[in-house]
Amino acid sequence: MSPALGAEITGVDLSRDDDAGFEAIHRALLDHHMVVVRDQDVPPPAQIAFSRRFGAVEAHDNTRYFKDGFPEILILSNDLKNGEPIGVPDAGDAWHSDLSFKEIPALVTILFVIHLPNRGGVTEFTNLHAAFDALRDDLKRRLDGLRGVHTVNKLRNPRVAIAGTPKRFIAPAIRQ
Repeated sequence: MSPALGAEITGVDLSRDDDAGFEAIHRALLDHHMVVVRDQDVPPPAQIAFSRRFGAVEAHDNTRYFKDGFPEILILSNDLKNGEPIGVPDAGDAWHSDLSFKEIPALVTILFVIHLPNRGGVTEFTNLHAAFDALRDDLKRRLDGLRGVHTVNKLRNPRVAIAGTPKRFIAPAIRQ
C-alpha cells in the first residue's frame, strides 16, 4: 500500500478456517506490518476464531463497551443510543499503540469496520521500525537503552486534552 507500510490481501474469506489463507495474511503482516482485507462478512464468533489463530485473545480493560456476549470484541463508535455512546467514543483520539500499557502488549489489533462515518473516521498507521532505521546513528545511540512509560490513564499525560476534565484533576506526568 506504500513503500513503508501495508499490504492488501484479496481472495480470502476470514470467516473460514483456512490455513493457506491465514498463512498468507500472517506472512504479509510480518513483512508489511499492516494488512487490509476488504469486503468481509465475519460474524463475532468467526472474528474471535480468526483472532485466536495469532495467539491468545485478551479482553480489553474497557469493559463498558464490549459487544454483548463477546468480551473479546470492543466496540469503537461515536454513535449514540438514547443519548449514550454505543462504543468507545474517543478511541484513537491521539497516536497510540493498542494495549501498549500491558506487561505483554498485544501482538496485533484487528479492526473490523461495520459502518464508516460520512466524514472523519481516518485511521492512520506508522512503521516505527522504518522510522527508527531512518534515524542518524548518533540519535539511535542516544535512544539505546531508554524506556517509555505507557499508561492507559490519559490523565497522566499533560499533552492530551480530555473534554470535560477540569484542570485540577489532571495528574502530573510520570518521568523516569
